[in-house]
Amino acid sequence: MTIRLVLQFHFGLDLPERAFHASAELGLKEGPKLGVRSLDTLHVACALELKADRFWTFDERQAKLARAKGMRIS
Repeated sequence: MTIRLVLQFHFGLDLPERAFHASAELGLKEGPKLGVRSLDTLHVACALELKADRFWTFDERQAKLARAKGMRIS
């Protein structure tokens, strides 16, 4: 079962396809050097798609990725 299907089935979330493409790109570009995982990249990709300038998280991997993409961390 793909992440997209899990999110739709279990949580009723229907994220746009472009968020998944952005997530995959982030994983390829930033994953090896920052140690981020697929759901980390998906969270940050969604924030970027929404044009957020601030990212709220307690997760260090997500925070590193969001900072690398120019977002302020709270």
